[in-house]
Amino acid sequence: MIVQIFKLRPYGDDMIMRVIEFLYRWFFAIMAFASLVLMALAAGGFTPQGSWKHSTTAYFLMALFFTLAFFAEKLLDRALRRSRATTPAEKAELLLARTPEIVVWRTQRLSLDDAFQILRQGDDVLAQYPNSYFRETAAERDLEFRKWFEFAYTSDAELWYYDSGKESWELMGGECGFALFSRDKLLDVWVLLEN
Repeated sequence: MIVQIFKLRPYGDDMIMRVIEFLYRWFFAIMAFASLVLMALAAGGFTPQGSWKHSTTAYFLMALFFTLAFFAEKLLDRALRRSRATTPAEKAELLLARTPEIVVWRTQRLSLDDAFQILRQGDDVLAQYPNSYFRETAAERDLEFRKWFEFAYTSDAELWYYDSGKESWELMGGECGFALFSRDKLLDVWVLLEN
């Protein structure tokens, strides 16, 4: 069963994955804060004298750079998400092109409760696929998935889990997620992880 696979923890426990995700999401903010702390230490004379490390201006510029980088990264991410949006016709064409591979990759038909159980074990999934691209927290993933499901679901739809397989993950081309089918027609795909 898919859920049992997700219980494997070859790359560390739950707390380690939470720390990694936190550092990933807030790296520039942490560096900006650290630069401000160093600026205060330099102003108080707690750093070596006669070097750039003693310069409060240098640390101020570092703090400013990381603050701007933090907001730029967030704005860029939003812009990229908007640029990836497709028209209904483009989306239909993409789904038609993806149908054969998703059919091959699908592994288990799920209830909605099963899907949320998989989502709530997101940290275990990240531990299984350490090279995956991730941004959302577990709560954000749950909310986005619910919106997607309610929008795409039809009365005769079937919810499936799919995974491109171990070899594709090792080759940095892995993908797994959820797919809605109606009489073997692919209605929509929600990508959980990819690398």
